[in-house]
Amino acid sequence: MLIIELLNKWIHLLSIAGVLGGTLFSLLVLAPQLKNEDDNPQIKAMWRRSGLTLAGLWIVVIITGFVNVYLVSPTVNGNYQMWLGMKIALALVMFVVTLFVAHPFPAIQKFFKERTPWLVVLLIIGAIIVGISAKLNISRVTGTGLKEAANAQSTVPVTPVVPGSAP
Repeated sequence: MLIIELLNKWIHLLSIAGVLGGTLFSLLVLAPQLKNEDDNPQIKAMWRRSGLTLAGLWIVVIITGFVNVYLVSPTVNGNYQMWLGMKIALALVMFVVTLFVAHPFPAIQKFFKERTPWLVVLLIIGAIIVGISAKLNISRVTGTGLKEAANAQSTVPVTPVVPGSAP
């Protein structure tokens, strides 16, 4: 089971790194070109392909993220799960905003026409998510994010009770 957890975690980390890298590429390369050459079909094709790549990476992020939740949930405490919930909520917001920026629907196209500020927002949210992930991983390593029953065996010394003695 440990190899499955490790493999899933690596795939999850690599795919979110791809999402953040693709978003940075879109901010630094595609958005300026799209602004300068709005009618260029090659730039539009590159934007479309970038959006499809990000969509594929997001699918992997979401699937592996929920597998991670399934694997760690039995051993973590409420505080860990609260932070995990915030991370999931931010990731879902980031996913939806990425979808709207990459492929704006006609009804909201005017709102997402200027993509640069939205790409900056996506990178900020992504950095926050990575920070929360680091906090969660450290809390599992140190034991502060684990349930008391799982944590008690390794941190709380047990003194044997002798029958007939006072507690």
